[in-house]
Amino acid sequence: LTGKEDASSDAFKNGGWYLAEGEVVFNDNFVFDGQDVNIILADNAKLTVNSSSGCVFKNLTIYAQSTGKEMGEFVFKTTDNKTAWYAYSAITINGGNVSVSGGVGIYASEKVVVNGGVVNVTAEGTVSSIGYMANAVFVGDDGVIEVNGGSLTAKATSGSDILTNGSLSLNGGTVVADGNGIEAAIPSCSSSMAYGVELGGATVKAASYTIGSGFDDDGKPIQAQVSIADGLYYTDGEGNSFSGSLTDEQITAISRKTIHPYIPAIQFRKFKKSDETMGTLAELNANYNEIVPFGISEEMTVDSVEFKREFTTVTNGYATVIFPFDVQANNLEGVENIVEFGGVNAKYQVIMNVVWKNEHLTEKDVADGKVQPDYTLKAHTPYMVHMNKPTLNIHGPVTLKPIKENTYEVEIGNWKFIGTYVFKEWGANDKDLGHAYGYTTVSTNNFSAGQFVIIAKNAITRAFRAYLVETQPQAIAARKPFQNNVGSQTAKSSSYSTPEYMEVVIIDKDEEGKEHTTVIGRFNTRTGEIKLNPVGDRVYDLKGRTIRKDAKKAKGAYYGKKVGIPNQGKI
Repeated sequence: LTGKEDASSDAFKNGGWYLAEGEVVFNDNFVFDGQDVNIILADNAKLTVNSSSGCVFKNLTIYAQSTGKEMGEFVFKTTDNKTAWYAYSAITINGGNVSVSGGVGIYASEKVVVNGGVVNVTAEGTVSSIGYMANAVFVGDDGVIEVNGGSLTAKATSGSDILTNGSLSLNGGTVVADGNGIEAAIPSCSSSMAYGVELGGATVKAASYTIGSGFDDDGKPIQAQVSIADGLYYTDGEGNSFSGSLTDEQITAISRKTIHPYIPAIQFRKFKKSDETMGTLAELNANYNEIVPFGISEEMTVDSVEFKREFTTVTNGYATVIFPFDVQANNLEGVENIVEFGGVNAKYQVIMNVVWKNEHLTEKDVADGKVQPDYTLKAHTPYMVHMNKPTLNIHGPVTLKPIKENTYEVEIGNWKFIGTYVFKEWGANDKDLGHAYGYTTVSTNNFSAGQFVIIAKNAITRAFRAYLVETQPQAIAARKPFQNNVGSQTAKSSSYSTPEYMEVVIIDKDEEGKEHTTVIGRFNTRTGEIKLNPVGDRVYDLKGRTIRKDAKKAKGAYYGKKVGIPNQGKI
């Protein structure tokens, strides 16, 4: 496609593939007679259409050469309350900066799909040429709009930002309708669609959600729905959770808020056991990063447990755990030793007592009558485990105990070893800030990456882990104060005299019953990990890789659809 002014109207006559380069302008001569047209927007290209009548599309697909600042543009404008885009067959947007404006921006008679790119649709009139209010995006009877990725922003001057008489499926990416909101109406004629709005994975912000009602052809009452796809949960970021078909109260609650999907900390799913019967599996999501509280109101026995967490300090490495059930140590695979909190001594060393060791019995040991000692890890009790594998597998059935609190603790002397079932971000006003311990991943003038220091604001603690808090810290006059910087680039004096880091001492007994101690490293209470005593000047990140100041952070994500437990958050 070429031409800065009045580009050829025959460009799309026969369909096919077209590349827009540089600046291409159509002034009221944009004719789309051909079907199956594919337009590629080259980097920095701008395809502009100024139309007085809008355009009917039949299977149009838009691509961008790349993403980012250089992504090409497609700008379509129409006047006199006309509809800009009529989608009488599929329109698919895979990329590009796409802007559409008119009396109605996009009318989806059949299907419009947004898989990527940045799409902005506006309705600037009062009444469109097809007799409807000037909606930015209008989904007709039996029409479908799917947003699977990228972003869709719709804004109308008078009508709804998005009005659907058909189906609006928001499966991924971001959708913004914060002007006049989203309206799920009732079709004006017989429709085979399950009409309404389905939240299927997209992040959504709408000023309001208006739900229509009416009667079908047989006179039965019908109502449009705002619903969340099966197995998914949404939160507003304020501790509230939503699932299933939303009530009027819930619809009001999410209006004007940005909502997004999340994976609950505990989910249940059915599976086929070895005897071909169906069992129940509890999945514990140790990567949980929401503030939505959750609970278990009564005991529940499950056939199996999957603990989703990667342990990165396997070689002589320890980590903290807490489980909502009793479990025998012999049923834990991947564990070398289990230790329990024994307090903090006068040297500010964390004492951990060995309560179970993996004897690694051979067939000969068993034949000789040797038995692996066992130990019961108690529910709601924080422990530390020494791993010999990156995953911790739990065998056999367990009975989940009621979870009525967000945290559970073991208190010895002036110290609490606190296990948490929720994601915690340490705010500036947290009462324990300054005498709780965490891990820093940034280097400053005062600290190096990999040190374990007093927690500062913005540090985080994930679920199914534990941290330490001094309940009666000594006054600053009693000892020299230290500094902290976790989550902050600016080091500030602590209000208390706790040291900037603490060593962890493991106390064990030999075969003769004599105690011996091992200093294994510094306690990382933010992630529940242990930093080993360094070999040379090596420091490891959470993936077990050697790092320096310029080490890149590694991130991961997990997505899935499962059935979660009822949570205890506000609705």
